[in-house]
Amino acid sequence: IFDDKFYFGSIGIYTKPKGGYRLTYPTRKIADQSFSIFHPINKDIATEIENAVVEKFEQVINGEL
Repeated sequence: IFDDKFYFGSIGIYTKPKGGYRLTYPTRKIADQSFSIFHPINKDIATEIENAVVEKFEQVINGEL
C-alpha cells in the first residue's frame, strides 16, 4: 500500500548484481502483445514507489512484520 491510497500487487523485486533492487511491474499478454497494467510515469514517482516497496520488502525478510 502506497501513501495509504493505492495498493500495488504483483510487483517483482529482483536483486541487482552490484547491490540494491530492481522492480518490475505487472503486464497482461493479449494475443502476441504485452500491455502494462500499471507503471510509474516519471523518475520521481518511480523512486518513491521503489523506496516504499523495498522498505516493506526488507521488513518482511527481516521478520519485522
